[in-house]
Amino acid sequence: MDHPSVGPTSSKVEPPVRLRWPRTLRARLALSHALVLLLALLLALILSAAVLVREGRRAQIEQMEELAVPLMVEVAVVGHRPWIVRPVRDRIYAELLGQQAAVLGVRLLLLDRDGQVEVDTGGAGAEPLIAGTRIDAFVPSIARLEAEASESRTIAREAVPPHANGAGPFPHQAVVLAADPLPPTTALALVAPAERPEVVGRLTVGFGVILVASLGVAAVTAVALSQRIAAPVTALAEAADAMGAGRLEQRVAGEGPDEVGRLVARFNAMSRRIAAVDRSQRRLLASVAHELRTPLTSVQGYARALRDGVARTPAEQERALRTIEAEGARMGRLVAGLLDLARLESGQVVLEPVPVDLGTAIERVRARFEPLAAEQGVELRVASASGPEAMADDDRLAQVLGNLVDNALRHTPRGGVVELAGRRQGRGIVAVSVRDTGIGIGGDRLEQLTGHPRVGLPEGQGDGLGLGLAIVREIVAALGGTIAIESREGQGTTVTVTLPAAP
Repeated sequence: MDHPSVGPTSSKVEPPVRLRWPRTLRARLALSHALVLLLALLLALILSAAVLVREGRRAQIEQMEELAVPLMVEVAVVGHRPWIVRPVRDRIYAELLGQQAAVLGVRLLLLDRDGQVEVDTGGAGAEPLIAGTRIDAFVPSIARLEAEASESRTIAREAVPPHANGAGPFPHQAVVLAADPLPPTTALALVAPAERPEVVGRLTVGFGVILVASLGVAAVTAVALSQRIAAPVTALAEAADAMGAGRLEQRVAGEGPDEVGRLVARFNAMSRRIAAVDRSQRRLLASVAHELRTPLTSVQGYARALRDGVARTPAEQERALRTIEAEGARMGRLVAGLLDLARLESGQVVLEPVPVDLGTAIERVRARFEPLAAEQGVELRVASASGPEAMADDDRLAQVLGNLVDNALRHTPRGGVVELAGRRQGRGIVAVSVRDTGIGIGGDRLEQLTGHPRVGLPEGQGDGLGLGLAIVREIVAALGGTIAIESREGQGTTVTVTLPAAP
């Protein structure tokens, strides 16, 4: 008989369900608060129940110890009557202990000094031990009680330690032993189930109600607290997203002395700095673009004139070529300045300050720019021929002074004055200043120039001051110095650079 073949069957195994931790900080804080309160309440319940159980069992043992003495006295009264034969005495023991066990609700055992059972009343659901059964776990306690009773001539009693009791026939039950001081030594064992106080049950119910109510209060409190704690962090995340989208200047409420408040304050300060740097870079690029536009227009114009044959004579062609060369050099200087600024800002330029005589540096700059000043009809003079020594890089200090003098000459009309001076300013500080009687700088432009180290001029006002001053600021900052600008429109400008003095 053919049996149909059964092919392999495939069953789709469902993936196990995994609990997901909340994704938002607010939900995590709320859940964390609720869990902490729940664990605290459970721990309090467990500890309270444990204390109550321990105290209840201690009270049970004390009560059994109090009962052990009169019971042992009754047993001793029968045991010390020599005219009572053993069979009769054992029957009396059984009746006496049986009645007391029924009244007291405990199990009573009568043992000899070797731990052998003579009488056992049995317990709830437990059969009595056969006479002659040896309980080894009780032997050390019986010997100790025998010695104590003989010395004190009174009935001795003690609770059997749990570890010893656990090795006997009555694990996890309350056991108290009592011994007769008169020979033959007889021990009486009181055995009762370890009770759990009724108050523990009532406490469990009460704690359950408190737990449910507390969870409701905890949920409301946790939501409120988490919202208060997470609100600044959420605002920071939203502000960071806005900065990532291009809106750089952001302000988040919640500054304060705590950790989150300090984080908010630092974020706001960072946002302001980033926005200021972005604005200054935009102004600087606008200034550079304006500076490049003029020479580039000249180069294109003269190149077109040469190509179209407009400059026909050798003199016109020579002038066109010279102009192209000069404007190309000017653009090259601008590009070199930009590259220099980029290297300074990125920290690629490492300066090693050495003692430099300010008087010598000022004289070199004066000699370098004196022909240009004479050509423009501007008096270039030095207020002090000798100056103190500063900790600086010789070439970079010459670049700083050169940029400042070049800017001053550019903005000083014919007949004006540009003056250089070096002096000691306070302890450990020297200063060099460049003062001109030029057109000065207006309030808005002066604020732009003094507001941030990396600053240029607004679009349409590019005149090279922004790039040159940005380079000066980076060099001075790298040398550990400062720069200050004082100016009034129509009255001139004074730029003062302070540097550490040479030791």
